[in-house]
Amino acid sequence: MSEDEMNKDEELQRLEQFVEKLLTTFSALKEERNTLIQTLKNRDVTIVEKDDAIADLDAIVADRESVIADREETIGERDVTLQEREARISELEGVLNDKNNEREEISGKVKSIVDQIESWELSLDEDNESYSLENTNDGEKDGTDETQEMS
Repeated sequence: MSEDEMNKDEELQRLEQFVEKLLTTFSALKEERNTLIQTLKNRDVTIVEKDDAIADLDAIVADRESVIADREETIGERDVTLQEREARISELEGVLNDKNNEREEISGKVKSIVDQIESWELSLDEDNESYSLENTNDGEKDGTDETQEMS
């Protein structure tokens, strides 16, 4: 073999080694690419699962916000009702106080009338006793005088 042929063989060997190295690197890169693609697919699945979970949580939050809004509305209605009841209670307390004052006033007037009636009754009793005493005294005087006149 000639030198030329040897050089060609060496170059061919180097070229084969270089191609083999390229093929090995290509295979490694291809495997890495496949691994990355699989990782991305797994991540995509994970992202979809997490998106679904987020959607579920959003629905739960929306439901709870709706419940909270309903409860706030109910509380607001109860507050209005409570305020109306408190106003009615105050109004009724005022009416009750007026009625108590009226009752006390009437009770005082009735007591005054009863006292006057008792006073009149005492006066009449005293007048009747006086009148009775006068009549008795007058009758005794009249009877004595008559007896004396007859004698």
